[in-house]
Amino acid sequence: MDISAGPLTVEHCEIDGLGAAGETNFGCLLRGGVTSIWKCNWRFDCQSDFINSTTANLLAAYNLFDTLGFQEGAHADAIQFCGSGTADKTAILFNTFIQTKITPSGISSFVDLDTQLASDATMNNPIVECNCDV
Repeated sequence: MDISAGPLTVEHCEIDGLGAAGETNFGCLLRGGVTSIWKCNWRFDCQSDFINSTTANLLAAYNLFDTLGFQEGAHADAIQFCGSGTADKTAILFNTFIQTKITPSGISSFVDLDTQLASDATMNNPIVECNCDV
């Protein structure tokens, strides 16, 4: 899913990334450059990244990220910031990450606050608290 309009709110959803049975390969389950809110969701069996945000404001709270990295050679992260822009309100709170299967790609990180691909990316005072990596 590629988001160019916003803001976006996704709450109380079950989101299946299709795992190894995926018919197409994709770099991430969601890529967006708009303010987004993710609360109380279960995301599972993703081929690569779950959320890639182009340094837009993001709230991710009370989500379960369950197993990623089915795509061969993927650089898999649960939440990754990858692009230009400025985020003044980023909060990643009370989420759980669990890896239930061995996947062909090595897991890079639960949260990657590095803004790759752009030198003009700015993230002001992100809050990352009370998350659990099981």
